[in-house]
Formats: sequence, C-alpha cells, structure tokens
Amino acid sequence: MVEDKGNVIVLFKLLRHMHNDWPEYLKLFRKELGIKEMSLSQELLEKQPKATDFEESMAAIYKIQVVYDLDASNMTRGILNGKSYNVKNWGADECLIMGLLNQLMKHYDLSEQWFRLALIYFRGHPRPKELDIKLFKLSNILELLVEANKGLGHYSKARQYANELLSLQPNHNYINNQLLKLNDLDKKPPKSTKSNEKMYQLQKAICTKEYPKISLEEKFKLSKKINLRHYPNFLTKNETEALKMVSRPQLNRDENLSWNCSCKIAELKGSEHEIVNIINKKIRDISGVGKNVNEVIEVINYGISGNYNPDDREMSKRDHKANVLIFLNNVKQGGETVFPSLNIKLKPRMGTMLLWLNSEKRVWHHQCPLIVGNMWMATKRLY
Repeated sequence: MVEDKGNVIVLFKLLRHMHNDWPEYLKLFRKELGIKEMSLSQELLEKQPKATDFEESMAAIYKIQVVYDLDASNMTRGILNGKSYNVKNWGADECLIMGLLNQLMKHYDLSEQWFRLALIYFRGHPRPKELDIKLFKLSNILELLVEANKGLGHYSKARQYANELLSLQPNHNYINNQLLKLNDLDKKPPKSTKSNEKMYQLQKAICTKEYPKISLEEKFKLSKKINLRHYPNFLTKNETEALKMVSRPQLNRDENLSWNCSCKIAELKGSEHEIVNIINKKIRDISGVGKNVNEVIEVINYGISGNYNPDDREMSKRDHKANVLIFLNNVKQGGETVFPSLNIKLKPRMGTMLLWLNSEKRVWHHQCPLIVGNMWMATKRLY
C-alpha cells in the first residue's frame, strides 16, 4: 500500500471494497455460529447406541458363537457356520477388542479364545512394532490372558502367561503380585466355573443337530402325522411388505415373554389395518379353522441371534385350536424352525405359512437363532 499511495485507481478500489463488503463482514462477525450444528449434534447423540445396546450386541455375538460352536479363527476370516462371506479379515487389534468386550461381560471362555488369537496374530505380524504404536503391546495381551485364564480357573495356564510377561518386564508389580496368588491357587483343585453356555444348551442341541435332507413333498407327508400343514407362497411379496410396513411403528419389546425370546412384537388388529383383514380371511378360507373371531396378528422382528420361542416351557397352556406361523422374508443363515418330533428343520421362505393343530399329541417347535440378516414373521392363534 505504501508503494500505491499515488495510484488513484487502487485507492478507489480499496474504498469501494470497504464500502460494499465491510458491512457483510460485520454481519458475519455478529452472527452466532454453530448453533444449528450444535443442535444437530445433540439430536444425533440421542440416536447413538446406549449401554443397553452394547450389552445386547455382545450377548448376541456370544449367543450365536456358543449355540453354533463358531470358531473364532474362522470368524476373523468371515466364515460363519461353514459359510464364507466376503469381508475384510480381522487382525490382532480386532481380536483384542473382541476379547476385551467378552472379558467385560465376564465371558472368560470366549475372551480367552480371542486373546489367544490376538497373540497368534501379533506374533505373526510382519511389523509388530506398528502394533505397539497403534494400540497395544505384547505385554498387554499376556496380562489379559492371565486374567482370562484366572477367571476360568485355569491357574496353571495363567501362571505360564504371567511368567512369560515377567521375562519381558521383570518389575511388573501387578503381575508379580498375581503370580504369588496363582502359585497358591495352583496347589488347589481348580474351581468349577459355571459357564453361561448352559443357558443355550437346548438351542445348541436342537439347532446343531444333523437333520435328514428330504424333499418338501416328503416333509408334507410326514407333517400329516401330527397335523402340521405347509402352505408355500401363501402370501405374495406385496402382502408381506404391506404387513411389515404397518407393523414397524408398533414394534416393541415384551418383557413378559420367556427368556428365550429376543425380539420386538407388534399386535395388529383387522379393525385398524386392511392388510390384516385380508390375511385373516385367507387363513380362514384355506385352513377351515378359526371361524370364531380373533382379528389379532402378531408381527415379530429380530436381528442377529434373535429368536421367538415363547412356548419352550413344557407346561405352556393350550387353550386354542391351532397355531399359524408365516415367514415374511428370506434369511441368509440361521433362523430355521425345527419340529423335533418330526425330525424336520424348515428354512424360512418368504410367504410360506405353517399351521398346526393342538390335538392330544403335542406339537412343539423351536426357532433357531439368526446368524446373518434380519428376520420377519407373523404368528396367530386360532380359537
């Protein structure tokens, strides 16, 4: 500017710039910035996962890993129950996080598996120093393996990991103290630890059993023996989508159901939704059962590891003539319906209806946990 004092054109441009643009700058300075963004961030914060979501997610992963005997090593490569999925392979850091989450939930059996896998991947990493900087050190994994094996009552194994850690860090105060306790505990018989796996023994026995591969015609013939009826393509795709659409706003958890139900349910009435009327009429026409008015249809929805088994208790009441189960979508893996007395396992097929009569011979069915995808179905009792 000192060099351009005599330049009238430059001074004119400067004055015009200050006259025209400066008021806009002042408006910008006075404006309260970030109010809209802060409000939006608060709205998004309310939609973020809560502690309950975290606990349920971990319980879901634990459940399918236990019920289907999923191998942790296979899971890191995208292999679930023998089926491969195109996903990025996990490394030491992901295995460590899975171990930490299971350890937090006191699932020591699985946390030990994930920590051991993290140790294998750490040692096999071409540049382990990168992991030191990135997230954790070898000593961290060894310390966690000490805790996991201690939680399992495997004191001798915990002592082995403790000694390996002390060979790296002889002055590790915590592990030195733990080793004294482990040496004492190792002289005693290990405590019998109660595994959460017992909760899922029934599902494990039913869902991992090998069932004979027979055609639908043969299944239908067998089903007549216990009054089970099978109706493929009972609902069209448009009808299933319409039923799901009206149910979404009403889906809620029912805390009064059996422990074996992890799902959301919507109770729909024909007086409120035309699609429910249409389906009720189709059920009555094709089955010849349920002439007495019962307009309610329950729509059930659940994700990974979910299932709906309210009648798993042996002494469930049978005050109705028949049960209806309609699959509203196809699923990628898991979610089969098993009839143990028939030795039949049925994969969900969109639009298929199952109907069984409650005669003197008890018709018991069980739904296996979902491994991949999202499950939709409808149920109804006929009186």
